[in-house]
Amino acid sequence: GLQRPFSLVQGPPGTGKTTFLVHLVTAIMNLETDTTLPRWNQVNSKNRRSNRAQGQQQPGRILLCTPSNHAADEVVSRLVRDANIPH
Repeated sequence: GLQRPFSLVQGPPGTGKTTFLVHLVTAIMNLETDTTLPRWNQVNSKNRRSNRAQGQQQPGRILLCTPSNHAADEVVSRLVRDANIPH
């Protein structure tokens, strides 16, 4: 999931897609905030350069799409509960 700018997670019900997405988002957030990872900072420098030029320091963005509103609610509620995502 962290090797490409776009990743697709699909599969039948009950295979752990939501759990995987929560763990993936948590890992990405940890990478965004860990300044001891020079390689991640190097890979991520393009976005940060454009933000720095504007005087801003913002983390990257993550877009999660689901096939239903109920599935989206489930992902967001798990992120808030398990990953300390502010709501």
